[in-house]
Amino acid sequence: MKILVLKTGGTIGSAYTKTEITKGNNIEDILYNDSFLGITFEPVNLMNVFSENIGFLQWNILINFIKKLDLTKYGGIIITHGSDTLSYTSALLGNLFSGIKTTLVLTASDKPLENPSTNGYINFSASVRLVQEQVKGVFTVWKNENENAKAYYGTDLCEADPFSDSFTSFRKMPFGKIIGNQLTINEKPVILNKSPQVIPTFKNQVLLIRCYPQIDFSGYRIENYSAIVVYLYHSCTAPTDSESSICEFLGLCKKLDIPVYLASFKDEDKYYETTNKMLKSGGIPLFNCSPENAYSQALIKVNSNLK
Repeated sequence: MKILVLKTGGTIGSAYTKTEITKGNNIEDILYNDSFLGITFEPVNLMNVFSENIGFLQWNILINFIKKLDLTKYGGIIITHGSDTLSYTSALLGNLFSGIKTTLVLTASDKPLENPSTNGYINFSASVRLVQEQVKGVFTVWKNENENAKAYYGTDLCEADPFSDSFTSFRKMPFGKIIGNQLTINEKPVILNKSPQVIPTFKNQVLLIRCYPQIDFSGYRIENYSAIVVYLYHSCTAPTDSESSICEFLGLCKKLDIPVYLASFKDEDKYYETTNKMLKSGGIPLFNCSPENAYSQALIKVNSNLK
């Protein structure tokens, strides 16, 4: 089996100096060792960037490269990536390529590979094992501290917490776990979102706002954005009573023809009166999605001329 490895940089491709962690030079190549019997790797240096600096330019390069691939040449694809924005790229690729006819896996590392305590080797090995299983779709593999490596749907991964660097599943159930050569699947594979008919080039900006007490929606300069995502409280609510409330904000956005997506909605029979106010003011609900997934869905819509 041949596996295509797309290298984008991040900690998994970084190195220590005397004073800091810096971008390395083909550091990831030490991952491709003789322990993978029957596997050959085809590495491609797409870019070398710390993932906190990833944006439209890098996403367009990565997505266009995947679009043009002859997938029949490979048993699967592994993308090595930085951990800071891993959940954002995972969600974007998960939405764009949910119907992909191969296994596409993103993975990363918590520390440079020269650090004996890095999880990079385990993450990469678990990614290879997932590819060998030939489960079609977009996944992310990561090992949290004191846990086994887990595979997550790309659209289901939540940003790592800043205390333990642990990733979680939005639905609280990862796709599966990998222990050595054994993959245990928690559920049958499903396509969470349909792939768009046309994969866009990203240029139109989306503003992501998270709710908090005393938020002043009038303080946002929205003229340069093509869409806005407001990530609500868990009850699908946001402040609606003040003069700078979300309802006033929604009215202004409607005048400027800027769609506002509200997330994350649950399938409920009844919503709070504050929620209904937002919907009557023009908010567009997105259901059962993380902030990263909501953001990526909005990006795809406004860059595909969909609203």
